Amino acid sequence: PLAIFLDDLQWADSASLKVIDLMMTDEQLQHLLIIGAYRDNEVDPNHPLTLTLKSLEQGGAILQWITLNPLTLAHITELIAAALHADQSTVEPLAALIYKKTSGNPFFVNEFLKTLDREHLVRFDWHQWCWQWDLDQIQALGITENVVDLLVGNLRKISEKSQRVLQLAACIGNSFDLNTLSIIYADSVVNTFADLLPAIQSGLIQPTSSLETTSEQLIDFSLIILNYKFSHDRVQQAADAMIDDDLKKTVNLQIGRLLLANTALDELDEKIFKLVDYLNKGKDLIESEEEKVALAKLNLTAGKKAKEATAYVAAMEYLLSASNAYPGEIWEDNYELAEELFRELGQVEYLNGNFQASESLIKSNLIRVNSAIDRSKLYYLLIEQYTMLAKYNEAIEIGTIALAELGISLPDRDFDRSLEAELNNFRTNLGDREISDLIDNLAMTDPIERCALDLLIKLQPASYLGGSDLAGIIMAKAANLSVKYGHTSKSATSYSNLGILYSMLGNYPLSYQLTLLGYQLSKKLDDFYAISQTADSLANFSLLWVKHIKETESFNAESIETGLQSGMIQFVGFSMAHILLNRIYQGENIALFLDEALNILSFFRKTQ
Repeated sequence: PLAIFLDDLQWADSASLKVIDLMMTDEQLQHLLIIGAYRDNEVDPNHPLTLTLKSLEQGGAILQWITLNPLTLAHITELIAAALHADQSTVEPLAALIYKKTSGNPFFVNEFLKTLDREHLVRFDWHQWCWQWDLDQIQALGITENVVDLLVGNLRKISEKSQRVLQLAACIGNSFDLNTLSIIYADSVVNTFADLLPAIQSGLIQPTSSLETTSEQLIDFSLIILNYKFSHDRVQQAADAMIDDDLKKTVNLQIGRLLLANTALDELDEKIFKLVDYLNKGKDLIESEEEKVALAKLNLTAGKKAKEATAYVAAMEYLLSASNAYPGEIWEDNYELAEELFRELGQVEYLNGNFQASESLIKSNLIRVNSAIDRSKLYYLLIEQYTMLAKYNEAIEIGTIALAELGISLPDRDFDRSLEAELNNFRTNLGDREISDLIDNLAMTDPIERCALDLLIKLQPASYLGGSDLAGIIMAKAANLSVKYGHTSKSATSYSNLGILYSMLGNYPLSYQLTLLGYQLSKKLDDFYAISQTADSLANFSLLWVKHIKETESFNAESIETGLQSGMIQFVGFSMAHILLNRIYQGENIALFLDEALNILSFFRKTQ
C-alpha cells in the first residue's frame, strides 16, 4: 500500500486538485491512501478544495475527516508540567494564561513558550532547583494574541542585518538558496551567511543542505550552508510582514530580473512559472517599454504552458497579465503578439467553462485580425467549441464560411454529385501512383492549404455526428489536399477517414489501402495522437473485411496504448468497444470475457 500526505491543501491550485480527483476516482487504482491537511478557517463553501471534496463525496469516494482541535487547558497543563518537571497544580495558573493567549494553537503555544524563555520570564532557580515565573510580569509584557505579530516581535530581537536578510529571503519563498540571496542582499556569500546565522540559531530557518567550503584552497575558504527553508510558513509570513509593499515589489522585480538574466534559453521553459511570478509582483516598477513587452511575452509563454498542463485558471491569469503588461495599443504596435495572445485567451475562456465570454472574444478578434489564415485559426476554435457543445449545424456553418475565405467551397445542394466529383478528383490527383506511394509525398508548404486541411479535419466530427450530407464530401476534400499539395500532421487522418468512407461505400480493398496508408504515415511521423485514431480505423473499418478478424487485435491494442499516452481518450474508448464486439463476432462466449467487459465499462464511465 502507498500513503501520500499532502499539506496546505488550502493553497492547492486547480491542476493539483484535478490530480487528486483523478486518483480518488480511478477504480483501477488500489491500495492507495491520500492524507490531506488544510486550515479550515481559510476554506469557505465556495473554495475550490471544498467543491472538489464535495464532488468526490457525491461520486462515491470514501472520505473521512479528522478535525485537529486546539489543545485544551488540560493538554497545555500536562505539556508544561512535563517540560518544567513540576506538578500540574503548580503550573495550572501559567497554563491558563498561555491557553488564554494562544487559544490552544500548538504552534502558537510553542512560540509563546520560546518568547517567555527569551525574555527570561521563565527561569531556573538554582537554589530551589526548580523553574520559576511571575504571572504579573508575563501579563505586563503584553504579548500579542496574534501569532504573526508575536513572530514579528521575536524577529525584531535579532540584529538589523539579520532582519534585513531574512526579509529578503521571505520574498524568495519558503525555500531559498544562499547564492540568490547574496545577490539580492548585495553582499558576498560569506557575509550573507554570517548575517543569516542568528536566524539559523534561533530556529527561524532550517538548513536543507550540508556544510560546504567556499573555495578549494585550504588557506582561503569559509564554511557555509547553501540551501534553507523557513521552519514554518508563519515564520516566512512574519518576515514578509516586516517589509513595506514598495520594497516587496522592488525585491521581487530584482529576483525576477536575476533569474531571467541567469536562465539559459533552453532552461526558460522549465523555470517560466517561477520567473514570471516574481516579475509580475514587481511589474508596477517597470518603466522600460521594451521590458514591459518582454514581460507580456513571458506571460504568454507561461499561459500556454499552464494550458498544456490543464491548469486553466492559472493560464487565464498569466494571459490576462500579458495583456495588462503590454504598454500602449497592442493590436497596432505588435500585431503578431496580439493575434496569438487573444487567440489563446479565447480558447482558455472556453476551457474554463466561460462559453459566452470565449465566443464573444473570438468573434471580436475576427474583426481585428487582418488575414484569412489568422481568421481560420479563430474559426478553428469556434468549430471545436460548437462541436463539443453539440451545436453541429453552427460548427458546419462557421466551417463553411472559414473554408470559403480560403477559396474552398462546400455545396448546399446536389450532395451526391459533389461527392462523386471529389472522389473523381482523388483518382485524378493520384494519377499513375499507387496508394502506398503516397507515403513519400513531400511536406505541404502552402499555408492556405495547410489551414484548409486543419479546418476540414476539425469539421469532420461535426458533419458526421450531425448527420450532415457534407460528411463524405469533407472527408474526400481533406484527402485530396494531402494528395495534391503534400502532407501535414493531419494527412494521416485525412487518408484514414477517406478509407472509412470507401468502407461505407462497399469498396473494401481500397478502404484497406487508404486506412493502412493513414496508419503507416502516422507511424512515420511518430504521432501517437494520430496512431491511436488511424490504428482504430484500420482495424475496425477495413482490415476485418479483407483479412481474418483476429488480426485486428494488435492494432486495437496499439490504438489503446498510444491513445493513453497522447490523451486521445476518445479512440481509446472506441478501440476497447471494438475489441469486445470483434470477440463476439468471432463467436466467443461472453462469459469468458465478462470481467474484461466490466473493466471497459468502468473506463467509459470514468472518462465520459
